[in-house]
Amino acid sequence: MKWYPWLRPAYEKLVESYQAGRGHHALLIQALPGMGDEALSYALSRYLLCQQPEGHKSWWALSWLSAYAGWHASGLLHADAG
Repeated sequence: MKWYPWLRPAYEKLVESYQAGRGHHALLIQALPGMGDEALSYALSRYLLCQQPEGHKSWWALSWLSAYAGWHASGLLHADAG
């Protein structure tokens, strides 16, 4: 997944809404193919699942997930176009 510079403002706005307690329970992230929607979804998922976020950064410290054998980040759900 490639991170594009135009994703940063959207990512920061979403993280700030969750930090302020105004984050939505569901988001629909839609873009043209190759525009970075998967990278944005993945980054936001990391932030939301992180136990110790620092500002807009997330550390993949998900010790609670170790209880689920075979879980991997590639198991995150995404909608396929078509």
